This record gives sequence, structure tokens and C-alpha cells, in this order.
Amino acid sequence: MSIQNDKVNERDFIDFLLRLFFYKKTFIAFLILFVGLGVFYNIYYNASYKFKVNVHVIDKSTLSPIINFMNEIQDDNFYKTDSSYAVTSNISSFIVYKDFKFEICGLLKTSIVDHNFFNNMADIYMKSSDVRMSLDRDQVAKDFRAMIGIKPAGELCTSYRMSGDLEKINFLHSEFLMIVNRYISKEIKLRMEILNNVKISSLDLIISSFKQEDENEEYFRLKNKREILKKRIIPKTNFNFFKYNLYEVRKTMGSIFIYVFSIFLAVFSYVVFVLMSDLREQLKLRQ
Repeated sequence: MSIQNDKVNERDFIDFLLRLFFYKKTFIAFLILFVGLGVFYNIYYNASYKFKVNVHVIDKSTLSPIINFMNEIQDDNFYKTDSSYAVTSNISSFIVYKDFKFEICGLLKTSIVDHNFFNNMADIYMKSSDVRMSLDRDQVAKDFRAMIGIKPAGELCTSYRMSGDLEKINFLHSEFLMIVNRYISKEIKLRMEILNNVKISSLDLIISSFKQEDENEEYFRLKNKREILKKRIIPKTNFNFFKYNLYEVRKTMGSIFIYVFSIFLAVFSYVVFVLMSDLREQLKLRQ
């Protein structure tokens, strides 16, 4: 009995390493098993892909016509000369580039909660292939809504993150920026039209309040401004509103990570196996 106790007391780390070496064939079996499971999972179940795109608003020079248009509408000193339209007040006191940039960023961030945005995306996706035409539009829009998210972007305007099946991810990788830009273009144009029409309607109300005997210089100035607004051509919005960094499509869970994790599980399982085997032998020696 004392000899057995001496064997127990004399055990050290070297003995444990020797035991690990002794069961090396067991380690190989664990390694083959877990790496095989990793390969199987990567081929048949790791079907989710992802990519991201960072978005910046375009430079001030490109947006100036739109900013000036909005400011001119709001300028009470707006008048018409013999040869051109002009403003006499400082239009920068109304909307500046920084404000307009912030508004565009807001539209980009709220696009992912707009049902029309995803319905339009579903329409484009379904029309891109005859096979997809039979798909349910609402379901396709719902799938895209679940695939797209936004992450904090620091100094960027916004950062979109996409993840999902390969077919839809490839579609988003090639078409998403175009869809977003078309959405922004439509929204900005609509806002300019609304702003212009609201201003014309307010001038109509003011002008109609004048009685014939009250028609004065102010009355004719307002009528003149109304005619100018009616003739104003809304600036074009068919250009890119932002610059971007588009990243490549890759698997959501990288293959290297899966294989490294499989090896880790094999090593961990092997060490646990050896420890349990050693524990069992020590218990026998203590009996």
C-alpha cells in the first residue's frame, strides 16, 4: 500500500506529458474526427455570406445646385431681373452643406425601415431573372429587410452590413448602391417639389388676401415671385449622392476559423480524455 502511495505522490508534470504522448493515437483520432466535422459543416451548413459598404456624402460642389435651389425658394428677397433670376440675401443663412449632408445621412439610415425601399428592391431582384418572377414579393422584401443592418460609422455617414444566402448577397453586392442612390435621388427631388409647391401655395393665399384697392408694390412683388417659382426648373438629381468603400463578399464564418476551432476542440477533448484517464488510474491506486 505504501508503494502505491509513493507512486501517487511522485507524479509530476513530466508524467502527464508522457501520458499525452502515450495516447498520441487517440489524439490523431480526435483530430481526424473534429476536422472532418469542421469540413462537413463548412461545406454543407456554412452557407451564410456577408459584406459591408461604408458610405460618404459627395462633395459640396456637386450638391450646390440643390442647396441653392432650396435657399432661393425660402428667400423673401427673391426677384426676377430682365435677363436672369437672382437673390439679394445671403442664401447661406438658410441651408449650408453641413446641414444638407446631415439630412442625406438621415435618409440613408432611415432607408432600412422604409417599406417602399425594400419593395422596390424586391421588384428589381425579381425582374432580374425569369425564375424569380414567381417569388412572393412581400417575402422577398422581408428577407432583404432581415439581411441589411447599419453599424456605428464614426466619421462616416453610415456603414451598411449585409449577411445572408449567397444568391441574394451577390445581388446586393452588385445592385445595392444603385438602389440606395436612386432612393436618395427620388426623395431629394420630391422634397424640392414639395417645398416649391408649398411656397407657391402660401403666396397664393397671401395674394388672394389683397383687395383690389390694396394692390401695391408688395402685392406685385409677391405675384412676380410666384410666377418665378412656377417657372423654376428643379435641379437634376440623377447623379451619385455619395462615395463609398465596397468590401468583398466572404463567408460569415470564415473557413480558417472553422478549421482552427476544430483543431482546438480536438486538442481540448484529447487533454480532457487524458486527464480523465489519469484520474481513473489514480483513484484505483488510492483504493
